[in-house]
Amino acid sequence: MVIINESDDIYSLIRQNNTYAVRLWLDNTANDIHQSDEHGFTLLHWAAWYGRLSIVQLLLQRGARTNAVNRGDDTPLHLAVSHDHFDIVQQLIKNKAHINLTNIHGNTPLHYACFHRYLSIAKYLIEIGHAALFVSNRYGQTPLDLCSSAEICIQLSDLAKEQGQDEQIIPFEEHDRCPVMPMFDIMGTSSTKSIIDIRELQFEHCLYSNHRHEMWQAVYNNTSIMAKIFKLHHNSYASATFQHEIDKIK
Repeated sequence: MVIINESDDIYSLIRQNNTYAVRLWLDNTANDIHQSDEHGFTLLHWAAWYGRLSIVQLLLQRGARTNAVNRGDDTPLHLAVSHDHFDIVQQLIKNKAHINLTNIHGNTPLHYACFHRYLSIAKYLIEIGHAALFVSNRYGQTPLDLCSSAEICIQLSDLAKEQGQDEQIIPFEEHDRCPVMPMFDIMGTSSTKSIIDIRELQFEHCLYSNHRHEMWQAVYNNTSIMAKIFKLHHNSYASATFQHEIDKIK
């Protein structure tokens, strides 16, 4: 028998590994699968942190954003790797987790796999996910620089080169985070509970461009979308005008 304490919030249910209660919570259309706590952790972040495989699978089946970021720019993959949850790493990658996304420190998931000397995860990231081994974080450190095992460094370096990676160090590149904004679902319904990061969009090709905006074909959460990018250095976009543009896109 599964006992559900009504005073438990969704984060407590995830921590308790109560998959049945989480499923009931998700079945309630008043609840938002994309909600996050004060630190920007989504339900998928916490499930990955605690290693709750069945809940991770359930959330992914229900459309949780695989590449959502918290306030430190960590994705669920960062957390799954950091806590040595290999099975969840595999699930996230199967669901199109972006392997080389960096957090606020410029670290990729592979940086953490090397730091903790999780050899199996590191190999998987390189072999299956094509994780970059020779890329620097904000402090000029590659994943190899963070690994204290010379033997592991040799194995990973050889593996990366077998996969065709160039040993030339890729310097850290700063990425601007998209400001907080309402998210609109496929039907155009506004949800002010959720935000998205521009890195969650996969831009495919530009369809149209002028001096004010660009129209792109893109992919968001495995769904083909049209994205309109405004060139905001033009001061003609007052807040009311911008809202009008959002209404047109909807």
